[in-house]
Amino acid sequence: EINGNLIVHHYEKDKDGNDVSVYSDERTSGLVGSDYTTNYRTDIIGYTVDTNNMPSNKDGKYATTDTEVTYYYVKKDGVIDNPTTEKVAENKEVESVNSTFTYTITGSATIKDYIGTYKVRATDYLPYKLDTTGMEELDENVYKVNDRCVYDGNMTVVCESVAKDITKNMYDSNKEYKVSETFELSIKYLNIKNAIVTNRAKIDVILDNNSKPSEPTSEDVTVKEGSVKAVYLDKNDESKKLEEEYTNTGLVGTSYETPFKPVFGYTLDKDPENKNGSYIDGETLVKYLYNKNKGTFVEEPEADKTGPDSVDSINSEFNYTITGTATIKDYVGTYKVKVVDTLPYSIDPEKSTLDNNRCIYDGNNTITCVSEEKTVTESNYVTTEDGEKVFNIEEKFTLVLVYNGITTESVKNSATVEIILDDNSKESPVDTVETKVKKGYLKRYAAVVSSSDKGAITSI
Repeated sequence: EINGNLIVHHYEKDKDGNDVSVYSDERTSGLVGSDYTTNYRTDIIGYTVDTNNMPSNKDGKYATTDTEVTYYYVKKDGVIDNPTTEKVAENKEVESVNSTFTYTITGSATIKDYIGTYKVRATDYLPYKLDTTGMEELDENVYKVNDRCVYDGNMTVVCESVAKDITKNMYDSNKEYKVSETFELSIKYLNIKNAIVTNRAKIDVILDNNSKPSEPTSEDVTVKEGSVKAVYLDKNDESKKLEEEYTNTGLVGTSYETPFKPVFGYTLDKDPENKNGSYIDGETLVKYLYNKNKGTFVEEPEADKTGPDSVDSINSEFNYTITGTATIKDYVGTYKVKVVDTLPYSIDPEKSTLDNNRCIYDGNNTITCVSEEKTVTESNYVTTEDGEKVFNIEEKFTLVLVYNGITTESVKNSATVEIILDDNSKESPVDTVETKVKKGYLKRYAAVVSSSDKGAITSI
C-alpha cells in the first residue's frame, strides 16, 4: 500500500501578485487512489475566501506525488464597533478671551475581523475662527496647528494619526482589537462673543476600505466676565453724585466704552484715563469728575430803587422799595441778594421799619439787607427764544425810614445790589432816589435852627 500526500495552502495575493500565506499549510495523507476532500477556512481573522478563484482540485484522489490545493483569500473590510469621541478641556474656565484654550480629543473604537492599516481622524468644529499668529501656512488659508493637526482658515481643525498596522496576533481572546488615539490642541480664538465657548468634535476610524464616524461630542469652557462702572461726581466733594452711574459687563479682555454725561452747571475736569479700555477680572471703576461752574451773568446785576417823589415834612416816613435783579446761566447752587443802602442822614430806628428783620442799620448812614439763601437747580431755568437756558434772580426789600435832622429840600438815597453765588459775586451800579421835602416846612425848620435852639428840632 502506498500513501499519497495532500498539502492545502491558504494564500492571498500581494500587490505585486506574489502568494502570501494567511494561514498555516494543512497536510494530510491517504492511500493512493482514495478520495480526499478539502475546504477553505472560515476562521482566518480578517480574511474571506475568494469565491471567484476557487481551486479546481479542491476534491480528488491521493496520488503518488504530493497534491497541492491552494485557496486564495481576500481581506475583509473589517468591523468597526462603538467609535466614540471624548473631548476634554484642560481648564473649564479661562482668564480672558485672549487665553489659550487647550483640549485633548481622544478617539477610540473596537475593531473586529480585520487585518490591515488603520488611522484615526479627529474633526474639531470651532465656534470661532482661530488666531493664526505663529502658525505655519501650508497652503492658502491652510495652517499647521501642530504635527498632526491643520486648520482650514475658517471653522475647522482636522487631526489625523499616522497609519498603523493591525495583525492577527494583536487581537485579544475575544478576537477584538481596541484602537485609541489622543490629539492635543492649543488654540486661540478670535472675537469671542459669549461667555460659554462650546467646541464640538467627532472622530472617524478609517480602515483600508472602511470607515465609521462617532457621534459628535462637545466641551464647554467659560470665559471670565468683568464689569465696568462709571460714576459722575463733584470733584471737590466726591460724595456728591451728579448723574446716574453707568454699568456694564463683558468678557475679560474685550473692550468697553463709558459715556460722558453732560451735567448742567458743571464742567468736566478732564477725561478719565480709563474711560475706555478692556474688561478685567473684577470691577473697573471710572470716575468722571466735574468742577462746578461759577456761573455767568447774562444780564448784569441791577438795583432798582423807588421812593416817594415828595414828603410833607422832615418827620414824614420815606417808603422805599429796593429791587435787585440779575440773569445768570450755567450755574447750580445757592445765591443771595445783598443790598447796601447809603443814607443821606441817620434814621430813627424806633420809627423806621426794616423789611422783616432782613436788614440791619449800622447806627450811622448805612442799611445792609441780605436775602435768605436760596438754591437754584436746572429745573428753575427757563429757555429763551434763542434756546439759551437762563435763570432770573429778583429780590425785593422794603424800607420805611424816618430820618433825623433833614436840612435840605432834596433828600437823595442811593443803593447798590450785589448778587452772591457760591464762588462768584457781582455788584450793580448805584441807583439813587431823590425825594423833595415841602419848602414851607423846611423854612420853619431853618428858622428854628437859626435861633440856635437846636433842641426844638424834635418838637417841630
